[in-house]
Amino acid sequence: MRVAEHPGMPRPQRQLWTEVPRSSSRMVRLAEGEDLFAAIHSLLDEQGASGATFSLASGTLASLTLMTGGPGQETPMTFHGPFEVGTPAAVLGGAGITGLDEHGMRTSHCHAAFCDADGTTVGGHLIQGGTIAGPGGISIELTSFASAVFVRRHDSETEFVVFHPEPM
Repeated sequence: MRVAEHPGMPRPQRQLWTEVPRSSSRMVRLAEGEDLFAAIHSLLDEQGASGATFSLASGTLASLTLMTGGPGQETPMTFHGPFEVGTPAAVLGGAGITGLDEHGMRTSHCHAAFCDADGTTVGGHLIQGGTIAGPGGISIELTSFASAVFVRRHDSETEFVVFHPEPM
């Protein structure tokens, strides 16, 4: 295993958490043609929920664009891509979170694995606007919460902007 030496000072406590006293979880089927992230954001708006975690359970995608992570030139890790995946692609699994970006707008972050049109297993970071449900749709488990939120903030150790859990 390779150890990444990040450019900033290590945090004394790497794990961040906040307590969420109540949450609601449900299975949701997104219809063919729906954008994964837009649909999740809309469902949370309808519920009045501040954020969520979600997992991709099954389904197919008509459009799929991924980014991958790996060694960088100026930083230990960076993103590569975007790459368009041959579709239809079958969902193998994935997990993500929805919170707020630096401007207070909803945003999501999800890593997932798929079987592409050629039968090859592919995976990476899903791109907002590039993940569209295919024939039969996509099933997701959505766990929403109203008393906490993930907020994208600068991380001084990695020099990336990452989600931080915060109470509401």
